Amino acid sequence: MKRIWMLILALCLALTAAAADPAVTELQARNVELNAVANTLLVEDENRNYHVADLSGQTLSGDYAYARIRDGMYFVTKETEYSGSTGVLDGQGRQLLPEEYFNADVISDRWVIGQRWVESTSENYDASVTTLMSDAEKKYYLIDTVDVFYAGEKKGTLTRKEYNSAEAYGDYLCVRDLDGNYTFFNKEMEKSSFAADGNREYSDDYKTKTVTHQGSGQVAFAPGCTLTPEEVREPYWVAQNKTVLDLQGNVTADLSAYDSVYRAESGLVKVRNADGLYGVADVTGRELVPCLYSEVGYDLPGAKAVGYIYAVRDGKAGFVSLADGSEAGFEFPAEAVRAFAAWLKVEDKLNGVTYAVSAAAGRLEGSWKDISAPYSGSGITGTLATVETADGFAGVIGQHGEEIIPADGTIANAYNLKISNDGKVILTNPERGVWRVYRLDEAE
Repeated sequence: MKRIWMLILALCLALTAAAADPAVTELQARNVELNAVANTLLVEDENRNYHVADLSGQTLSGDYAYARIRDGMYFVTKETEYSGSTGVLDGQGRQLLPEEYFNADVISDRWVIGQRWVESTSENYDASVTTLMSDAEKKYYLIDTVDVFYAGEKKGTLTRKEYNSAEAYGDYLCVRDLDGNYTFFNKEMEKSSFAADGNREYSDDYKTKTVTHQGSGQVAFAPGCTLTPEEVREPYWVAQNKTVLDLQGNVTADLSAYDSVYRAESGLVKVRNADGLYGVADVTGRELVPCLYSEVGYDLPGAKAVGYIYAVRDGKAGFVSLADGSEAGFEFPAEAVRAFAAWLKVEDKLNGVTYAVSAAAGRLEGSWKDISAPYSGSGITGTLATVETADGFAGVIGQHGEEIIPADGTIANAYNLKISNDGKVILTNPERGVWRVYRLDEAE
């Protein structure tokens, strides 16, 4: 089967002195999509077959009749019709779930489920499918069984009644059944000895002052707990006396000087002083963001990933660095901005322009028709933004305003430009059938 052909070009971009030239690969294909989580590509070739490729265009998987990217994984099928041939590949094209299911779902990077369906009637069904046949026949199905996979290995099977939804907490899976009851399983699909109290990772008993890890049934944050940080989602706990404990009950921080202390997330703890102002400490007790702000961002995992947290002081919005507490922004009213992971978008509707405020450098010079960037999230570490000129041309800038890809007309619009979550890869579509992959981690 004829594959895409590739030219590695020595393209010199008109960048500012602050930015090095990225390495660029040019691909020719019917369609190319960037997996923003895994930094790989989903390629549709000239025969309308799909496969996973690395950033140089080298094939990583077999061919599929259809594929799509979701949650950093590849959902693939061998048949164009909805016929129970769906599987899941990881971000590098390795099989996690065989192509033998009607429906699949990624619970986390470790847990994947596959549903087997049986035909039913319009009076009793879980899902309906309209086929691609000319008469648009509608078929109805009931879920028969649900196979559960951990790290690409099948660990167990649940019945329709036993499975309605699931949530993963590291090595442990919480399953909600059709009656609304919760059951926790370990990575071998062995049921927890603890009767689940909802779907939280931990059950806190205020009377006995014990915290039970619902997946393993162990009393956590106490001596004798054998859990490790790699097994759980959150390895720290804020006790009632405002101390922070690790899984074995060791005190890692005393935060009793604060008026209010909130739960630990990704090694960070939101705190509030007696004046009602917020800040952020880490789980060792070090104050990263002083209590000077009427509001700080709620997404602590996202802030940890990108290194900055959104905050409001005196009614104005900006960012505070988690590394050194330095500020950027705080020039515009909070209600006038839209916050991204490391950017603020400020719209001047009177003049029809948009200003950019970066988390590292504050307000940048110049204006654009529009800017966009990833919203805060635990997987977002990049600090690039897409900008659009008054003519609709798109480009990419960095935190100090450096032009990574100039908005000079090469990229017709922002829809033809995608950035990876770590900000190291940019995919553009400058013309039909042509795709350029920019590698910032291989800048020259």
